[in-house]
Order: sequence, then C-alpha cells, then structure tokens
Amino acid sequence: MSWTEDADRRGAVGLPPAVQFREKWRIALAQVRAVQQADFAITAVVVDADYGTNAAFRAGLERLGLSYGVAIRGEAVFTVPGVTPAPVSAHDLATSAPDDARETATWGTGTAGPRGSTTCCICPQRRRSSIWSRSPAAAGRSSSRIAS
Repeated sequence: MSWTEDADRRGAVGLPPAVQFREKWRIALAQVRAVQQADFAITAVVVDADYGTNAAFRAGLERLGLSYGVAIRGEAVFTVPGVTPAPVSAHDLATSAPDDARETATWGTGTAGPRGSTTCCICPQRRRSSIWSRSPAAAGRSSSRIAS
C-alpha cells in the first residue's frame, strides 16, 4: 500500500482526504491547460527526459496544440515513418546523425573532471525523407534532445 492510501500517515503529515495522488506529468498538463485558459500564449514547452519519455504527456501537449522540445533517454525506442524501417533506439538514431547535428557542451569541473554532455537535436520533418535539421527553432517543429 502506498503511503498516500494510509490514513494514519496522511494524518501525520496533514494531507487532507480530498487530496489524491496524481502523476507529475498529469499535474504538469493541468498547469499548462490552466495557463492557456488564463489567456496566456504558450509558444512551446521544453521539458526534461522524465517528461520527454512519457508518450501520454507528449500526446497531451499535441492535443493542446503545442510545439515542444523534449529530452529523451538513449534507450527510448521508436520508429520514424519514412526514415527507419523498424524500431530503433534513440541512441542508435543519434549515433547515425551527421556530425553537425550533435553539440557538446561543458560546464564547471567536478571531482572527476569537466562536466558536460553531447546532445543531438532531431526534428521530425513531415513529408521529407530526412529528419536531420540543424535548427529546430527554424524548422518550427517539435524536437527531441538525446543525451548520450
């Protein structure tokens, strides 16, 4: 049993019975909807891999008519219609990208040396045979950031 279902534990932390568990991605979508309903214009949503790997979250953004840029983990598997004949991992797809589709950034120095990451930007291009684009902003499409 989850602690949120345990009345004694809920009482100990002052969690009212009316407050129920909701996944973070559902809370995030509700917040995005609330911002839209308040007549704020959202041009795009950018999220980390915890949200980016969640297909239901991405579908929710699409239903709201929003462009998005998401980070995904390299082990994510998907197909790219017209590009990949079979499911492929994000890592393998990023590895096959041209060199100019990848960027390496470093920041600070940790105990093991410089800290950094290499990323690959993949922008789905509808009605094209290639998915590689140097500038996701210029492409005006959703994009994924793959950390290797």
